[in-house]
Amino acid sequence: ELDTIAEEYIRSHGGIPSCKGYYGFPATICASINDEVVHGIPSAKRKLKNGDVLSIDLVSAIDGYHGDFKII
Repeated sequence: ELDTIAEEYIRSHGGIPSCKGYYGFPATICASINDEVVHGIPSAKRKLKNGDVLSIDLVSAIDGYHGDFKII
């Protein structure tokens, strides 16, 4: 769900999700839960639980410029 929201937001503002399709990466965001290695692939099978720590890394491009953002 978060990946879809991120992609729709980026595209609605004229951007392109830079990670999606990069060397075959299937998603807009990199999502990791708790102690997983950063740059995990989001999955509908994984559900967040109360108290989980979510790390999101997102790269988008607009007008040829790429911006990278990570939040924990």
